[in-house]
This record gives sequence, structure tokens and C-alpha cells, in this order.
Amino acid sequence: MVRRIFALCASGLGPCKIARILQEEKIITPAMYVYQQSGIIHTYLNMDKPCAWSNRTISGILEHEEYIGTTVNCRGYIPSFKSKKQRKNSPENWLRFENTHEPLIDRETWDIVQKVRQGKRRPNKTGEQDMLSGLVECETCGTKH
Repeated sequence: MVRRIFALCASGLGPCKIARILQEEKIITPAMYVYQQSGIIHTYLNMDKPCAWSNRTISGILEHEEYIGTTVNCRGYIPSFKSKKQRKNSPENWLRFENTHEPLIDRETWDIVQKVRQGKRRPNKTGEQDMLSGLVECETCGTKH
């Protein structure tokens, strides 16, 4: 399923459209799959809608470097031994170890998908894409609009 999601994204589809395709094909979500295999109930498990894919789930899959054979550590940290709450670490502080396991996705597909995701171009209300869509960056935070 992961290979298929990457292939759909590489062909130009966004997370919302991919999620819609998987829902129409009645493919169960990763949380439901884990529940069926092990009985563990995940936070996002919806027993009433086992095929309810979200664009966040698809985006998460498309961003996980583990699919290209890289192990990523230190995504989070605990600021103090007194605190039990974990905080997110910024991606530049993550520790990456390449080629630690067999990749599920080849590097070429990964690079295509990351390039497609960086150049997101959303249509406006009339269904057309603005010629500057995805090219204009916010001066403060750097996000593309």
C-alpha cells in the first residue's frame, strides 16, 4: 500500500485525492490494520469507519524517511526529568542513519514525491490555479502560498 501511495503522489495526486481513492476502494487504514493484527487500539482508530483515510495519514506516510532505508531518531525530547510530557524536536535536530534496513521505496521515487510535495499548487474557488500559487513565500515564516 505504501508503494501505491508513493506512486499516486509521484503521478501528481495530492494527499486528499489519494485518501479519497483509498476510501472508494475500501482499503482499511493503518490503525485498523494494527487493530486487526494485534488487537491494539490506536488513538486515531475509528471502528465505525475502518476505511476513513485522512490527508494527514497520507502526508505522514509521504514524509517518513524510514521508507527509503533511513532510521530517524530524536524526533522528540523530554525537557526535564521532572516532566513526563514529550516535546517535538525540529527536523534539523533529528538523528538520521542511512541504509540501516532494506528500503521499501527507491530513492528516485522518494525524490520525485518530495519535489512534488514542495511545489504544492492548489486551485482557487473557480478551479483554476493562480500563476503564482506555490511560488510566493511568507517573509516571516517561509511557507509557500
